[in-house]
Amino acid sequence: MNWAPNEPSGIGENCVEMYDTGKWNDQSCGKKRPYVCKMPASEHPVGPIDITTPNSTPESEACGWDWIENPVSGECYRIETEKLTWWDAISHCHSLHDYDYHGHDHDIVSLTTAQEQDFVYSLLQDANMNQPSIWTGLQADYDGMHWSDNTPLHYFNYNDGEPNSYGAEPCTELYMDSGKWNDQDCDKRTAFVCEKKGENYVEPVAPPPPDINCPKGWNFFNDYCYYQVIDDTKSWEDAHSVCKEQYGGELTSITSQEENDFIFGFIQYNQMNSWIGLHDNNNGSNWHWTDGNNYDNYQNWMPGEPNNSEGTEHCGQIIGETWGSQGLWNDNTCSLLYPFICKISVSTCPPGWQFDTDECYYASNLPATWSGARTACKDINENADLVSVHNDEENSFFSSIVNTGLSGAWLGYKYRNNSDTWKWSDGSPSDYENWNAGEPNLLESEWCGESIIFYNDETHGKWNNLPCSESRYYGCKINGANITHTVGCDKNWHYFNNYCYYYSDFNYDTYGSSYSDALGDCESKGGSLASIHSVEEDDFVYSLVGIDGYGSAWVGMSSQGHNGELLWSDGTDISYTNWGLIDSTVFWSQNLCAQYENQLLTGQWIMNDCEAYQNYYVCKKAAETVPINPPITTGCKENDVDYKGSCYNFQEEENTWEDAESDCIADYGGHTVVINDQFESAFISSYLKGRDSHWWTGLKGTAADDGSVTFAWVNGDPVDFTNWSEYEPAPDHGLCVAASGHDTLPGFWEVTECGDPRHYIC
Repeated sequence: MNWAPNEPSGIGENCVEMYDTGKWNDQSCGKKRPYVCKMPASEHPVGPIDITTPNSTPESEACGWDWIENPVSGECYRIETEKLTWWDAISHCHSLHDYDYHGHDHDIVSLTTAQEQDFVYSLLQDANMNQPSIWTGLQADYDGMHWSDNTPLHYFNYNDGEPNSYGAEPCTELYMDSGKWNDQDCDKRTAFVCEKKGENYVEPVAPPPPDINCPKGWNFFNDYCYYQVIDDTKSWEDAHSVCKEQYGGELTSITSQEENDFIFGFIQYNQMNSWIGLHDNNNGSNWHWTDGNNYDNYQNWMPGEPNNSEGTEHCGQIIGETWGSQGLWNDNTCSLLYPFICKISVSTCPPGWQFDTDECYYASNLPATWSGARTACKDINENADLVSVHNDEENSFFSSIVNTGLSGAWLGYKYRNNSDTWKWSDGSPSDYENWNAGEPNLLESEWCGESIIFYNDETHGKWNNLPCSESRYYGCKINGANITHTVGCDKNWHYFNNYCYYYSDFNYDTYGSSYSDALGDCESKGGSLASIHSVEEDDFVYSLVGIDGYGSAWVGMSSQGHNGELLWSDGTDISYTNWGLIDSTVFWSQNLCAQYENQLLTGQWIMNDCEAYQNYYVCKKAAETVPINPPITTGCKENDVDYKGSCYNFQEEENTWEDAESDCIADYGGHTVVINDQFESAFISSYLKGRDSHWWTGLKGTAADDGSVTFAWVNGDPVDFTNWSEYEPAPDHGLCVAASGHDTLPGFWEVTECGDPRHYIC
């Protein structure tokens, strides 16, 4: 041994380097150093040098040398026989990334499917390792159960009676003799397998937002929606009135064979003739469509029709009941009662756009120059241009939807030096301005306008001019979009990101629902049990749970019929999980299903026997288009958010705590927000995430002479629930409480000075 003085010394330093003095030092194996190789001398040193060993793994195009690819998943594995603690094993796997050009996300192995479990276990058996166990990346800590590489956790293979330490043994090993898992102390030293995502790996992704084209029950074709009214037969005139007055459309016109085939496709099952929008002005010859479409472009009359039999047939219908003539047209007496088909034009904002006051808006997530931003708007939608702003309300709305790490977002406002005027790029009038103090300036070079986006500053939403070659996020707007519908939900359903969610409401004196009963009810409502694909969606769904403080509710994950894997009932990929700690008792059941548990205040999930009775469950389905005109009946003001019978308004302007409370009283007849339980907190978090600022709540402290602080809600409610950030409350920071909008701590509370300007929630 030739150690340097006081060496070896380090925890987790498991490799040895040599100083230029010749002395040895222990060092982290992930450090990069020059190195020296040694091999037996050859009798023929001029021959080729083979650095491989008989048992080395061949080169893999997708994984690289010494890695083995799983052909099903595209993941790559490397067996490490050195015995390390769990933490050192992770460090070693991470360090492999530094000199590996094939793949990414190096970590300890995560076993996410039965196929992957079998594949890795077969590799271990073939390696003939003289080891009782190897580390996996599964860990149980204050964040619950999760893989160290953040892969979603939806497969378990624990040995009988495991896990049994309730978090005291937070790491997980795989037994070499059985492939089963066991919870273990992380300081144990054992072999391990490193894993990375190879070049053929396809990462699971959250499903894209659903296409939402028509109201419920309507059929979509070529930008129009069609509905056959069967149960309430009408005369032609009355049918025409219903289509116009009740649905905002017309009796359908049919202008092509494709449209005729489409309509016949959804009416043929009823085998009933139906009124369409054909009329002859009661003269037997002047046939026309009531919606103004050109009659001469296409006709599909039955042979010998129209014949105006007995001079009374002046209205058109499509045949659904006569075999051999189905889909053809016939003229008939207008006073006869028949089903009828309405046709409406449904115009909604494009996916990813937001509706406000008859216009559609888009906030970019990438920066561009002013001209590049304008081009991008037109590439996204040919009718779009950079945002123009014409009043305080529109300015406030636009500045509220932009999330940017830069200091502003491009507007369509540009200086024309030849006329010394500012004009909007979309040609709309320059009838409103909101320049920051001292702006615009430097007009010889700064010709383009931006909206300042500083959520914690009084300049937020003010305008500034700067060179058009600068890069900024930007906003697009579709003027005159003639939006007829917005995206929404049925009564008792709750809207979030183009989906609707329903929280069941059973009485305590009745039996609750098993998983299969809950799934059946959701399917009968046109949806499925809820699948969850992000932190934001998880917060929102959890906010619905907890009526009457119960809080146990099924979501749509189940192992039934899936070879031990838990999958979503709606068939979407699993891209996110949020398990609490799990113990061995749950694995007594062969069929496991996921639920929220009221005893876990964090909103994490647990597993339960699928036939266990729970009082509640959450359904999910695609949102629907609804007309803009019908009034909102929640009792909330425009731009408010309704939650469990209360109205919440997220104020973008900033005020001191006292002024915020005064405004909430004066403008809303309420208070700064009082958060009474974890469900309401999750609801607030789902709306704050990504806003990158702090928002006043109604919680305020009172300091005693001895320095202690007592916190109380502004409306006198007891403080039965708190959601403090780490190291909070810190009274030396102030006495008023704000909720965070930062991505890492959405909704968590922090104490701050009451005189600080903050956004606030009424």
